[in-house]
Amino acid sequence: MTPPGPAAVDHRTDPRVVEVYSRRPDGRGGGTGYLLDDGLVLTAGHVVSRGDWRQAEVTVRLPGSKDYLPCDVEWYGYEAHEPADTRMDAAVLRISSPLPVPPDDGSPPLRWGRLVTGLPEVPVDLVGYPSGMGVRRDDDMGRLVLRDTVRVRGTVNTGTAVKARRYHIVLGQPIPYSPAAAVSRWEGASGAALLSHDLLCGVVVTAKDEPGHGRARAIPAEELLADPGFRALFPNAVTEPAELQPLLERESARPVNTPVSLLRPDATAVPFTGRRDVLARLGAWCEQPGRFSVRLVTGPGGQGKTRLAAELVRRLRLRNWSAGFLAAGASPALLPLVTETRTPLLLVVDYAETRVEQLQTLLDLVDRHEHTDTMALRLLLLARDKESGDWWENLCSEALPLRDPPPGTVLPLPDLYGEDEDPPDDNTFRMIGENLAEALAALPTVTTPWDPAVLRTLPVPDLDDPRHHRALDLQMAALVALLQALDPEDGPADEPYEGVLLRHEQKIWRHTAHDRGLGALTLSARRELVASATLCGSPADRDQARDVLARLSTLTTDAPDVADSDATHDVVGAAAEWLATLYPDPHTFWGPLRPDRIGEYLVGLAVDRRPALLDELLATAPTAQATDALRVAARAAPRHCGLGPPLHAVVVRHPRRLAGPAVTAATTSGSEPGPLHTALAEVVRDHPDDQTLLRSMFTRLPAHSRNLSVWGADLAGALVTLAAGALGDQPDDSGWARLAAAFNDHAHWLTAVGMHDEALERGAMAVRLYEGVAGREPGRYAHDMATAHEGYAHQLHLQGRREDALASAERAVDLRRELADGPVARAALAVALTGYAHHLSSLGQVVEAAGASGESVCLYSGLPPKTLSAHEDEYAAALLAHAVCLAELAEYDDAIDAVDQAIVHYRRLSRRYPDAHLRPLAAALATRADLLVDTGSYERALDNARSALKTYESLAAGPVDLYTGERAAALHCVARCLGPLGRWEEAERRSREAVELYDELRRTAPRTHTFAWARAADGWAIALSESGRDRQAVEVSRGAVDALEELHAGGDPGTQSALADASRNHAEILLEQGRAADAEPFAARALALCREIAAHDDGAFAYETVLSLLVQGMVLATLRPRESVRPLLEGLGRAQEADDQETGAQLAAVLVDAYRADPTVADLVHELTGAVPDWLRA
Repeated sequence: MTPPGPAAVDHRTDPRVVEVYSRRPDGRGGGTGYLLDDGLVLTAGHVVSRGDWRQAEVTVRLPGSKDYLPCDVEWYGYEAHEPADTRMDAAVLRISSPLPVPPDDGSPPLRWGRLVTGLPEVPVDLVGYPSGMGVRRDDDMGRLVLRDTVRVRGTVNTGTAVKARRYHIVLGQPIPYSPAAAVSRWEGASGAALLSHDLLCGVVVTAKDEPGHGRARAIPAEELLADPGFRALFPNAVTEPAELQPLLERESARPVNTPVSLLRPDATAVPFTGRRDVLARLGAWCEQPGRFSVRLVTGPGGQGKTRLAAELVRRLRLRNWSAGFLAAGASPALLPLVTETRTPLLLVVDYAETRVEQLQTLLDLVDRHEHTDTMALRLLLLARDKESGDWWENLCSEALPLRDPPPGTVLPLPDLYGEDEDPPDDNTFRMIGENLAEALAALPTVTTPWDPAVLRTLPVPDLDDPRHHRALDLQMAALVALLQALDPEDGPADEPYEGVLLRHEQKIWRHTAHDRGLGALTLSARRELVASATLCGSPADRDQARDVLARLSTLTTDAPDVADSDATHDVVGAAAEWLATLYPDPHTFWGPLRPDRIGEYLVGLAVDRRPALLDELLATAPTAQATDALRVAARAAPRHCGLGPPLHAVVVRHPRRLAGPAVTAATTSGSEPGPLHTALAEVVRDHPDDQTLLRSMFTRLPAHSRNLSVWGADLAGALVTLAAGALGDQPDDSGWARLAAAFNDHAHWLTAVGMHDEALERGAMAVRLYEGVAGREPGRYAHDMATAHEGYAHQLHLQGRREDALASAERAVDLRRELADGPVARAALAVALTGYAHHLSSLGQVVEAAGASGESVCLYSGLPPKTLSAHEDEYAAALLAHAVCLAELAEYDDAIDAVDQAIVHYRRLSRRYPDAHLRPLAAALATRADLLVDTGSYERALDNARSALKTYESLAAGPVDLYTGERAAALHCVARCLGPLGRWEEAERRSREAVELYDELRRTAPRTHTFAWARAADGWAIALSESGRDRQAVEVSRGAVDALEELHAGGDPGTQSALADASRNHAEILLEQGRAADAEPFAARALALCREIAAHDDGAFAYETVLSLLVQGMVLATLRPRESVRPLLEGLGRAQEADDQETGAQLAAVLVDAYRADPTVADLVHELTGAVPDWLRA
């Protein structure tokens, strides 16, 4: 018998594809099988038997073997009573031969898959033994002597046979007809595995002829795994999304060849433990409603972010999610696949801060696909720190799905053994050591035998030390203890774990380098080679890898036995192959030394010992490679003091090559000013006249950068100086325009660093220059000038110069209006009009503000659908702003219509991107509630107000509450609804909560939040009074009046009406306590303010004026009844004009009280009106 195994298998043959034979009482059959793990074989059930499988004698023949191996039937599923198109039809065999059965350890691991998109043609493969590829020659056992394989490419329409739970495969590759004319050429393919991107996606159960090709049907793998008996054989099996494989990182695709590599997250040498709370939070996030959502998990290198994400991926796959790590090198052309999934999808993006361009492409794609039938998409980003540069802030500002992410979006990852986890103990430590020992023994580069007794005496470090509460540190400690016990290395007593591990790693370098013909290289040279691979860890191919190493003097001049260029070439090539073998990567020629902490430690060590290493690697490096290397070095610098000066120096020495990459690296690598920041500052100082250099750096600078904001202001200032110097004696308009642009850029960056006076000056210069150029060349610079005016208006507004801000905003609108000859330009005009309306409203010009906001809304509604979709959030904001303006004009019906439209848009946006649009949706609901209160619809208003409050409370659930003001406003709105419904106790509680929240805000920004606090306090005082807490009501009410009086005295616009309301309410509260004399000045103040408002805007504040006349009359009727007559009669006349019968009745009742107190009131009424109404004396 030929021993089974892959030795004689042709390299073109899939070693897992086997022949299956069955003999049973009713005849014999044959088919195809697919070799799983542990000697199991998957095939079709009817290949085994269509009746009693116990009577079948089943054998298989492995590729390259002539022998038939007996099998036991481990699991059998054949539903003979069901229709052929829907029956279960599969079996699992176990080869009972005592001989070893492939696949061996060198074969790729078995991976299950499923088709997850709705695409009409998904490529698939099946490899089988159809009769068309066989020679039908029976041996004495009645079997085929020769059957050959065929690999057929086909397609599956995933929308077909969904109810039947089948894959229908169109086989596009013809094969010969069967030698037996009565037999289908596809017979024998039953039981073949259906493969897609090397994933086992199903088992073929039928295959038939069709003209020119064939058609097959397969049972999906998820259907098989849903059967309890089948699942029991594969308890850990999870299905991966087949069509998404080109987008995802290949799991376990990177071999582990060295001890340090055991600590990589993907090596999984140590089982995942802990993180119960974090996993629960992330799991709940994935399952929450909404089509799209993002989370960012941050933590230093070695904190366990990648392992955490991998565990979440594993768990979600068990819950029928599609999940995986998005590959850094995934083709942008394939990214649309994520929008085609018909299962919930989690994508993990590791090193997110270095993949901003890919993320922007993905987020733009998500934004463009609004299919209502698209399943949930969750994007989990992993980064060292959201403050590591400006990548997160810029991504949020530029990508619609991420605008205004709520608290809780960013999740700082705590230590593995934090407050909510039991600390590690000796048993935990030794268990980690045991896991690492088993993995260590399997490494191809480790030949030293180890004694299992070592584990029992493994020294345990101080586990109370906080560093051992972090995942990587604890595992490093265990690996150090294990390696030192097996083969000790001498070193300083206080040497960090990274240093000790590198000493052991260097032994592997020495042995493997010798095998590659590099035995003569010194330890220092080997260290530099690995450090270079870590700094430049992404060469696409052998040539790029050789180019990196050819820059090193270590190999080209210092290497022994190198006498000519050919020898150098051989050494460089051998070194490149050596690195690729040590640290392989599935996507690039070699990978970096990982975990990152150890790789960065090595970089610091190598550069500290020979600073020229950075110059050699980076002075001529391509831009992308230089950027990656600078980013790695910048991350390593804080932990290695010897790395900072060389890193600073290399950028300063090679500014034209490295300054641009340094800008990109500085904005994505660290939150604290470091060597790159100081180097860039020195480059600007050293090259103030090099416009090309300075401009190249400026173009690399993001629009918003906290890390480089001060440097950005300095750089922009230097460009202003250059632009001014380039004008010459007779400057032309283009020169003035360049100077104006430089001033505008400088103003932007000065604003970013809080230098508002200087920013205002620069903004004014930009506007003045553009206006001058425009006078000579009308229209040429209109777009730039409009942008300058919009920025200048913002700067003026920040300085409190609201009239000037309005003028500049108006100029921007005029310019945009001239340019509005296309959809994009009209959208820009709409944005400018919304800003203009804001400036008008801030000055109390509500009629004009309503006109501007209304025009903005009209422009948006007239945009083509595609353009409007791209600006839907701006359209909704314009509608909301317009609603507020209409409410100021008491046009409540139109205001409610506008806010209803805004809510429709925000609901649609929040379904797509809840992270970005729940906040404005809540604001729209709160605005609608306010409008309904003003129209007396208190029950409906209460529903909206509570919905808004609930949303704000959910947004405030994160570690930092950024929505305190919005929550306070929503609470105040709820209280305004409850009071008129007679629920004063609830109203008092909600009002008090609002005031307390505003109190918190006033302590840090009194100017900003005092007005809102006063309005809430005014409402609280009314609720206190209605609840019988008179003394506290007076105190709170007086505080609100005093605060508003102070704002009004300071010229703060918009306080006049609020002050009138608060003064009137305070007078009423005092009056109810019998303190009419104390109430009189406040009643008079309220009435005077109402008259001032009406004088500026005829018809405005009419209802409030009647109320103030009523309160004034009530006070005077108590103190001096005859003096109450005039305000009461005026109020009665106004109430009759407005057909306000309720308030009119109140006014009449007070006049009657005044008459009863002093009958001469009737005489005065007669004198003023010419008659005395009967009801007065009744």
